[in-house]
Amino acid sequence: MAVVTSRCELKMGTDEKARSFDAIANWRTDEFGVRLVSVYYNDEGRALCINEAPNAEAVRKSHDKLGLRCDEIQEMECLGC
Repeated sequence: MAVVTSRCELKMGTDEKARSFDAIANWRTDEFGVRLVSVYYNDEGRALCINEAPNAEAVRKSHDKLGLRCDEIQEMECLGC
């Protein structure tokens, strides 16, 4: 597993915030092996998602299924893990 970040366009209303919180709180992993760890967002509709995933392609597929357009998806390395 890798930590993969994604930067996306995301307008978060109350329902989207609740679904994201629920996915994070319940450690749900989707069909692509992606688990949402955290989401940082702003009022301009920009989001930074921290995901645990097999690789960047799995995150791309997961976001595509949700209809989220990502500007950047990066696999990250952990220092001291």
